[in-house]
Amino acid sequence: MAYRIYNRGLAKSQLKKKTWICVMIFMLVVIIGMGLLGFLKLEGKQLMIYLGSIGFTGIMCLLISLYVKINVVDKELKQFQKALEKGYHEMIEKLLQG
Repeated sequence: MAYRIYNRGLAKSQLKKKTWICVMIFMLVVIIGMGLLGFLKLEGKQLMIYLGSIGFTGIMCLLISLYVKINVVDKELKQFQKALEKGYHEMIEKLLQG
């Protein structure tokens, strides 16, 4: 059973989530902007290679950002939920003070 309790320790994880969302939007805008700038100047075979490289770059950025979200952004919240479920009071106090 998962408990949702507001405390100061979880405020940091909320800030990390908001920052992660802002970075994702910025990264998407930059990739689309770069894609459009090259798209207007290239033709034929060069255009297909360019679109492939932009697609590959987008996929790699997506994979890296998912890794960061899972291992950095959501890590503290998952630890807090596990501590509540198992009853680790020392860990709860440590996260509340953090």
